Amino acid sequence: MQVGTNGADPGDGVYHEYKPEQIAPEEYVVVGSDGIWDNLKDYMIYQIVVDPVTNLQSKADMLTKSASHFGKMANYDSPFYTKAKQQGVDYPKQGKLDDNAAIVAKIVKEEV
Repeated sequence: MQVGTNGADPGDGVYHEYKPEQIAPEEYVVVGSDGIWDNLKDYMIYQIVVDPVTNLQSKADMLTKSASHFGKMANYDSPFYTKAKQQGVDYPKQGKLDDNAAIVAKIVKEEV
């Protein structure tokens, strides 16, 4: 959802409420701006997030840097291009230079 100039009202944003049993310890939650989702394919995001070597901040940094890289790429079958094509919108086969922000969190088991 685009919020802001030529976009939706912030009150129309996507909101998900999860019950504790729906999220397991060791799972990750990624919150990202549209530049992340428009330029990175799901498998790319997955590979970055599950990398056991990097910490959470490094994962978020890698998501934003990767999205910026692919956003500048010509002749790239970006998620934005794919969605535009499916909806009959004429958009060149390339990335989409956009804002890139990400937060990565890891669910941990609460100690009682």
